[in-house]
Amino acid sequence: MKEKIGFIAVGQAGGNIGKLLKTNGFDVVFLNSSKGDLDTLNIDEDKKYHISEGLGCAKDRKVAKQVAKNDFKNINEFIQKGLNDKELYYILFSSGGGTGSGISPTLAKIYTQALNKMSV
Repeated sequence: MKEKIGFIAVGQAGGNIGKLLKTNGFDVVFLNSSKGDLDTLNIDEDKKYHISEGLGCAKDRKVAKQVAKNDFKNINEFIQKGLNDKELYYILFSSGGGTGSGISPTLAKIYTQALNKMSV
């Protein structure tokens, strides 16, 4: 079952959780609006994506939604490339931040409705 699951780690908290999963052999891709937060993760660069125009969202979900909307095509391509053979996606994030809590609910909706890649 492990080979069928991919994780999308969004924001700093998602990144921290994703790093633990990656260490245990799971496939994980990492998204963040803060390049500095991504740089704290000691993982391969091709598994990290800095959302363009993102300078961090400072717990502002509206900012997170807007930068993700502006860069969605690239975000989607990055996720599809990184997790292309996976049947299920799980999105890792916290509800108290900006990037993760701002972007993740929309990602979940898109991947559930359009790609049937998630179970909710």
